[in-house]
Amino acid sequence: MKFSYCFDSHIHSDNSPDGNNTVSHICESAVEKGLQGITITDHCEVNLFYKDLYDRTVRQSCFEVSKAASVFKDFIGIFLGIELGQPLQDIAAAEKALTLGRFDFVIASLHNVRGQPDFYYINYNKENVYDLLDGYYNELLQMAMWNEFDVLGHLTYPLRYIIGEHGISVDMSRYDKIIDEIFTVLIKNGKGIEINTSGLRQKIGVTLPDEKYIKRYHDLGGQILTIGSDAHNANDVGAGIQEGMEIAYNAGFRHITLFKNRTPIRLPIYPEKMDE
Repeated sequence: MKFSYCFDSHIHSDNSPDGNNTVSHICESAVEKGLQGITITDHCEVNLFYKDLYDRTVRQSCFEVSKAASVFKDFIGIFLGIELGQPLQDIAAAEKALTLGRFDFVIASLHNVRGQPDFYYINYNKENVYDLLDGYYNELLQMAMWNEFDVLGHLTYPLRYIIGEHGISVDMSRYDKIIDEIFTVLIKNGKGIEINTSGLRQKIGVTLPDEKYIKRYHDLGGQILTIGSDAHNANDVGAGIQEGMEIAYNAGFRHITLFKNRTPIRLPIYPEKMDE
């Protein structure tokens, strides 16, 4: 299937510590792949804001994205975003980060619960995964209530490692109630979630979250849904976006969303099926 619009809302340049390519290289790749638009959302791990110099790298990202938007304006839409990691673990730093640029889009993500390293680094032979997930979803609910963002990132992030990398089975039904609470708060506050397609390139083999949760968010009344590759190199820009659009459509959505000046803009998935 070919969809009406291809926009990647979650991309990291080398201004993120785990990014590999310049903003310019990323934009060139996006143009070559025929994308209509991209948002660069470099990392800002709030709990390490000053220690890891995010106060500097965020400014650099803003500068480079602004420059690229001017250079590539005749070829592709380029928007400025930020991925705020663990905002509640240092609210003052999170608020400071949001003053560093004129952001179009803010993703709030949780890569580690308080007192633990990123889920990527955890030794799962020594930790109870349900204790970790309990902490994760409780903090995610508090983040949803904080509300100083546009979209909640990769709702099922820990599963990328727990299931995907370590093959540990998880009964996610025990989190259905709190995930519904998270969705309810987001919907009430006019916030959204994303289909993060990085899992399609990884061992877990599904989007984060997968279609079950996208449909549940829709059925509860959710309307704001972005799709992002979570690319950390130019080759992965746009990867999985078409599959994400199909998941969105199957879950009941007839639009996806991009953000400009922190304002949601709806893009039709299938223009010819808008009346469904």
